[in-house]
Amino acid sequence: MYQTIHESIEVAGVFTPGKFSPTKFRWGKKTFAVEAITLLSRERDGLVPIHHYSVVASGTVFRLSFHPDNLAWFLEEVWQEGA
Repeated sequence: MYQTIHESIEVAGVFTPGKFSPTKFRWGKKTFAVEAITLLSRERDGLVPIHHYSVVASGTVFRLSFHPDNLAWFLEEVWQEGA
């Protein structure tokens, strides 16, 4: 079950033509290396696109979102096994 977090985070990654791939992110005082990107999606909030990434880090699934209107990253959800 996913636990809703919605906290601001810092994200580092790699840009390739037309694509961004997160490689690590910092949540609180801990830095997580992205082991895999399992899903990329985009939705719109009015005219503003919001980019969503489901990633695996430290054996846990995280949902990250990028809001280009204010260049903000958020940790939206964390998968909690058995919750």
